[in-house]
Amino acid sequence: MIGRKWLNLFVALAVNLVGTANEEKRFPLPDSIAAFFATQTQLDDGGLTGEENEKRSFRLYVCENWKTLLEHADELPRNQGQLGNTVGLIGGAAAQLDPTTYLEFVKKTIELAETGKIPRQAVFDQISGENKKNGFMTMNYADPRVGQLVKRAQALVPKDDDVTASWLKDLLSGELARPENFFSGNVSVNNGLPEKLPAEKKEGAARPSTPAATPALSTPVATATPAPLSPTPVVGKIPVPVVERKSPVWPWLVGIAALTVIALLVWKSRT
Repeated sequence: MIGRKWLNLFVALAVNLVGTANEEKRFPLPDSIAAFFATQTQLDDGGLTGEENEKRSFRLYVCENWKTLLEHADELPRNQGQLGNTVGLIGGAAAQLDPTTYLEFVKKTIELAETGKIPRQAVFDQISGENKKNGFMTMNYADPRVGQLVKRAQALVPKDDDVTASWLKDLLSGELARPENFFSGNVSVNNGLPEKLPAEKKEGAARPSTPAATPALSTPVATATPAPLSPTPVVGKIPVPVVERKSPVWPWLVGIAALTVIALLVWKSRT
């Protein structure tokens, strides 16, 4: 009897310690973010409930801390008591991530689902895409990175879930990306067409050299013929031009005529 009493006390103490440990195992969050996790929900189209300023702050926080939040999802406030709902809120906010980062987000959810840290359904939800990322993986099915992630997701499908298995198969083959299938599905046209995933940057690959611009042939510029240099004038002295003077002929003719007249008069007076 005494042994059984001590056993019951030991079990009660162990349960109490586990409960206390679970209560203390809470990831530190800003009060507004913790309150959002606990009180808001995700809409059918991937949107979030709540005031616009609350949703804006929540999305910004998730986009800056999504990796840490996923890794500590089991330590976050349970939305409606469900871990899957908490992860769904993270996914709804992560729809604001750029295409390349969102691919990393999906990869992280797969890794955590493979180890059992988050529900498998979270992976399928993110591949389907929430809000602005609805149909993102479908439209980018040809990218090798998308194909690798979808193949890993296929391994997570329960054996009796033929619907999800068929959906992932059609996504991987590109069948769902055909216009008649894509727009007839559950893709919300209100969010516009999904973003295009940029090409992968290979590590260590040499950057393509930018071809040097071919120098344009320069148009020959006509060179003006320099004017002949004028003599440099001497400062302070005005040059006096030298004028060549020529003796006039008429004075000589007048003189000769006068001498002739005088000679005639003298000769006449003697005769």
